[in-house]
Amino acid sequence: MSQYVRAQHGPSVERPFTVMEGLVAIVGNELNFPLPPGATWPGLAALPGRMAERVQLVGTYIVPGTRITPHVTPRDLESGVAYVHGLLLLLSQGLERLAVLERTVHPRSLNQTVAGAMVGTVRERLAKWLSDRYALSRKST
Repeated sequence: MSQYVRAQHGPSVERPFTVMEGLVAIVGNELNFPLPPGATWPGLAALPGRMAERVQLVGTYIVPGTRITPHVTPRDLESGVAYVHGLLLLLSQGLERLAVLERTVHPRSLNQTVAGAMVGTVRERLAKWLSDRYALSRKST
């Protein structure tokens, strides 16, 4: 007998839901992330186009005992999109993080320590990313 708990396929990524208890794993081609109790998955239609493209979802898994509800409020949907946006900031790599941040605010409009914290890095690394990114954009124009 296996010592592992078997996760089951979970709800569709197409439709919104809120995790009441347990845990749902959102599985994508490149990104995977958990939805803990209280978190709302907003459904693919609620994600802005570029965000939906980035997550490239394959499906979901739930651990035994997980309860979800399909009843979500507009505020739940907004929170769900914000959660995905935050995860993309943390789970993306290097210059991709800046692209995610730029959907909300231009990184150079923020203090570099704050902008670095927004993308999960330190000020020095952010300064290098900004330098590299804007050097590339000047060359392409």
